Amino acid sequence: MAHSNQIREFLLTDKGIDLVDVYTGPGGVLTGSARAAQEAQERAAELMRTEEIERRKRELDSKSKTLEAQITALLPS
Repeated sequence: MAHSNQIREFLLTDKGIDLVDVYTGPGGVLTGSARAAQEAQERAAELMRTEEIERRKRELDSKSKTLEAQITALLPS
């Protein structure tokens, strides 16, 4: 029978043993609290990137509206 020598994390739950997918972080395979901390850090970084993108979109939209208003003001009636 074939087997794997891969490091795996498992959780003991009310439904039995749950094998968790391998998580490779910048420093190698992470498990337990190190894995949870790294995942939380990555979620926070992703949220910051998303918020920055949204801020830039709002800024560009504001600039676009300002330019459109200036162009309209310069056009003869």
